Amino acid sequence: MAFKQYIYHLIFPLLFILLSREKLISQTQNNSNNYVVIANAIGVQKLTSKNLKEIFYGEKTFWANKNKITLTLPSSKNQLCSIISKNIYNMSVMGMQKYWLSLTFQGNITPPVFIENDDETIKFIENNPGSIGFILETNLNKTKAEKIVIEN
Repeated sequence: MAFKQYIYHLIFPLLFILLSREKLISQTQNNSNNYVVIANAIGVQKLTSKNLKEIFYGEKTFWANKNKITLTLPSSKNQLCSIISKNIYNMSVMGMQKYWLSLTFQGNITPPVFIENDDETIKFIENNPGSIGFILETNLNKTKAEKIVIEN
């Protein structure tokens, strides 16, 4: 009888934790595309996903209108950080930060500006022509910056 109670006390909490975790993972995956790209004076309104990756990997540093590209990325305190590091860089947050640190130390590129929240990202992009970054789609109505459409 004691063994049966032990099993119940062990199995049910584990089952609850696993089901809760599955629900959380599902919610995170469902919400992972709720961000948009915004920019200021970049000369285009659409980018291909390939162009977007070239820009955010630092392979492209100037826009077609000759403005310098200024990247903004979510800092580790920003709720978008893990989503962007996974979806854009296919890396962990630490991996994304190490990637940019290594490029910066090589001296080949201006590092991105890491920003803590959407309001600061919006303010920075609105005040800096040539800048581009990510915000939650729900905050799009707070900005005068252009939403950039990403095509496959």
